[in-house]
Amino acid sequence: LPPTAGTRFPQHLRPDRGAAQPAAAVCDRRAPRHGSLRLRCQGAFLLSDLKEEMWVIDQEGVVSRLNKCLYGLRQAAYEFNQDFDKELKRLGMQQSKADPCFYHRQGADGWILLAGHVDDAIGAADNLRVYQAFTKAFKYPLSALGPLKYVLKISVRTKDGVIYLGQEKYITDMCAAFGVEDANPKYTPMETSATVSYTHLRAHETSLHLV
Repeated sequence: LPPTAGTRFPQHLRPDRGAAQPAAAVCDRRAPRHGSLRLRCQGAFLLSDLKEEMWVIDQEGVVSRLNKCLYGLRQAAYEFNQDFDKELKRLGMQQSKADPCFYHRQGADGWILLAGHVDDAIGAADNLRVYQAFTKAFKYPLSALGPLKYVLKISVRTKDGVIYLGQEKYITDMCAAFGVEDANPKYTPMETSATVSYTHLRAHETSLHLV
């Protein structure tokens, strides 16, 4: 049955700041002794209670009322985002003012960083004990996807306590998609002999204003 007019959910997806967001989670001045990590909440969009009255009809004509969200509902991601945020704060995680997807916690047993992206989470932990305590206390079932290697077109590599970020694979794939993988490489897209001065910049700004 079609839903009637009611609450709109403009934030039907978790707020995301793009590729800079996961970088904030794995780039920290403190080298994580447990390394980077990646988690996924199992059946995320099926866990939250549905606050609106909604009915569905199956292929056999059976009409049922939904108590939980379903994948495909516009408010499913929104409701899960609200529950995910509440659960992290219950565990003492503090939400970043600069990026609402980024959470952190510092305690006597160590620190943990976490960035959420829909139903995935990436981050880093100070030690194994902090990581295991967090995953055990988390309300919803989590799947450990192992060390973070690739996320949002960014490759992640850990060596000697240092986390390296790169986009070599993304650039290679882009070159292949546009058929320029065999083109001569350039160290910089800018002319090496170009001269840029404050006078040139001011003249350029003046010309833009005149247009």
